[in-house]
Amino acid sequence: MKIFFKIALLVLSITSLANAISQTKEQAFNYFKEKLDKIESISFNFVSVNDPNYKGYLIANKSNKFKLALSDRILVCDGESVWNYDTKQKQVVISDFGRTQSASLQNIFFNITDNYKPTNLHSVLGSKKKNYFVLTLASMNNSNETIELSYDENYNINNIKFNIGKNSGNIKLTNIKYNPKINKDTFKPKYPKDVEEIDLR
Repeated sequence: MKIFFKIALLVLSITSLANAISQTKEQAFNYFKEKLDKIESISFNFVSVNDPNYKGYLIANKSNKFKLALSDRILVCDGESVWNYDTKQKQVVISDFGRTQSASLQNIFFNITDNYKPTNLHSVLGSKKKNYFVLTLASMNNSNETIELSYDENYNINNIKFNIGKNSGNIKLTNIKYNPKINKDTFKPKYPKDVEEIDLR
């Protein structure tokens, strides 16, 4: 019985992998488009592949509100202003939202299906001998601006590599949650009263 169960799991795994491989870049893109178009908010942990010290947690919604927690700073946006709190320097810089959001991670998720088109899809054998897939997208306005989505056979995104404007990055993602429940105070800035404020608005 145990042998039969293992064989059944192996067959299902092979079938799932074969189906993913057989898909075209357009089919893969349409799958993500349908999924991402439905999200109003997102949260995940992340770490930079090129700089392991750059890691943290992000929660955001489509109304331009977000909270980005790093090891030494916390950024909070209420949709209009961004509070960049440096916990080591005990200083917070306040700026307009539009000045800082050209290629933010949350905007990649929220805008990718409207502003990009698929250009390539290929499979890669990972370090643990598991296949994953890389879908390359190019901006409709500038073909030099690209995003690579890496995902497994179940379409779980685990990495995003991007080159947008003057910004580039290669980010590993974990614990992705679509439409997570968000506390009403999540996007309100909080820091000690003795912190220096620099308001650039």
